[in-house]
Formats: sequence, C-alpha cells, structure tokens
Amino acid sequence: MDPTAAVSPGRLALGAEQALPALRTESGMAAALPPQWLRRARQQWFAANFAWQQWVVGYDAERQQGLFRWLGLGERVDAASVLRALVAAMALAMMPLALWWRRRPAAEPLPAGWEALRRRLEKRGIAAPRAQGPLERLKAARGLPRDDFNRLKALVDEYIELRYRRTVADGAREKRWLRRARRWK
Repeated sequence: MDPTAAVSPGRLALGAEQALPALRTESGMAAALPPQWLRRARQQWFAANFAWQQWVVGYDAERQQGLFRWLGLGERVDAASVLRALVAAMALAMMPLALWWRRRPAAEPLPAGWEALRRRLEKRGIAAPRAQGPLERLKAARGLPRDDFNRLKALVDEYIELRYRRTVADGAREKRWLRRARRWK
C-alpha cells in the first residue's frame, strides 16, 4: 500500500505542484520545481533504474532456472553445462575474427612462383639460394634430366620476360605462369 495514495490521491494524479498550493507562485507556475519534461525524464530514469535493480541485482536461482526453462534447457542445469555453453558461444563469437585474421592478401604471382621453383629445386638437391638470379639458377640446374631441364628453361625464360622485359604487367599471363611453376617437378 502506498501511503501517499492513501492520504492524498490527487498528489499522484496531478503532481505535487498541483496538489500542494505552497509549491505554486502567484502566476500559477511551480516555484522551485524543474520543467515537466525534465521531471518526466527523471521519472523514466528512476523506473529504468528500478527495473535494472529488480532484474540484475535481484537475480537469484529461481530466476536462473526460469531462464533455463525459457531457453529450453530443462529443469536441472548444472555448472558444467553452463560452462560448456559459454565456451561454445565464445568459440562461435570468435570465428569471424579468426577468419578475418587468417585472411591474407593474395601473393604476387611472379615472386610466389619463383619461390615455388626454388623450393622444388632444393628438394631435388640443387642449391638455390634466394639471392640467386634466374640465369644463375638455370645454370645450377644443368644436372637435371633433359626433359625437366627444358621445362625449367621455358619457365625461367618466361619469368625473365614477364619480370624484366615487360613494361606493363599482364596479370592473367602471370597467373598462368604461376600455375605452371607450381606444377613443375
């Protein structure tokens, strides 16, 4: 029971400045009261604060079980299942970040293909330092079987043309060269 409503119901309906004549001035305006819009805003803030207190501070085991029932988890939920659910939710929330993090800009075709050729030569026992130029690398690969050497020579000749002789890049041709360089064995 609200004691104010019992003693002075008009005060609740009309406001304190209307119910208590001492709060009004001669012109009928409220003397020391803030404007109506500010009072309403303050009341809304108090109502929101009260709801927050009821919902968050007053959260107890009964409300927790009600939440679990509402989520369809059943009557009895233990701490281990809540922890598993939190871990799963965190993993799902982190997935977009992990995908974004793994995304790398596409490598330039010529350097990527040149590196692939270098690694293939080293797997075959041919020294191929990174600082080695195309002609030096071709000279180092003379010990390869004739067919392999001829395919490597064609790749190196095209690399020289694409890398050093062209003034305008040809992206499609560079990508085709990259595919052939990656397939060379």
